[in-house]
Parts: sequence; structure tokens; C-alpha cells
Amino acid sequence: MPVPPATAHRVLAACLIAVGVIVFIVASALTLLGVAVSHLGDIDNPNPANSATAARDDERATLIMGAIALVGGLLVAAGLWRWPWKRRTIPGKCSQCKYDRTGLAAEAVCPECGRLST
Repeated sequence: MPVPPATAHRVLAACLIAVGVIVFIVASALTLLGVAVSHLGDIDNPNPANSATAARDDERATLIMGAIALVGGLLVAAGLWRWPWKRRTIPGKCSQCKYDRTGLAAEAVCPECGRLST
């Protein structure tokens, strides 16, 4: 039995959103954890030369984790974009502008927006 397209789109969108949220949370947690651990290392070794190298490493790690978090955010955005949003249609109203179509033929265009009846 084939899966209806709307259900497949919902599953794909939900997976994109879930993976994006997980990637974002993990990248953010690793960034915070890495910064906290590197600052603890500075207490043990007060050598300025090592501090400068550690600071550059911290900046690189923060940029990499920030990029990974951005990818997670983009996955969430892609999932929301792929979600099959369904506009609610009201019987007897135009599906686009909600003009009352009472008295109009079923195949007539909407006099308000010009859309064909669907």
C-alpha cells in the first residue's frame, strides 16, 4: 500500500526538524563545554604563550561549532519549509480571499480576486 504524498512529506519534514534540533543542541553544548574546559586549563598553566595558542584554538573551535549549529538551524528551516501546510477551506467561500461565493456558479471565477473555484 503506497504512502500518501502528504504523509511522506510530513515524515521527511519531521525528520529534518528533529535532526536539525539535535545537531543544534549538540553543537551548542559542545561549544559551551569546550570554552569552559579551555578556561579551566588556563588556570593550571599561566604561560602567556600557551594562552595565546589556546585562545586561537578556542576561536577555531567556536567557529566550527557555530557553523555546525548553523547547519542544524538550516535543517530545521528546511523541515519547516517542506512541511505540507494545509490552508483551511471554508465551504461557500473563495479559497484565496474568503469572498462569499453564495449564488455564483461552481465554475465561475471569484469576482474579488479572480481565482477559479477549487
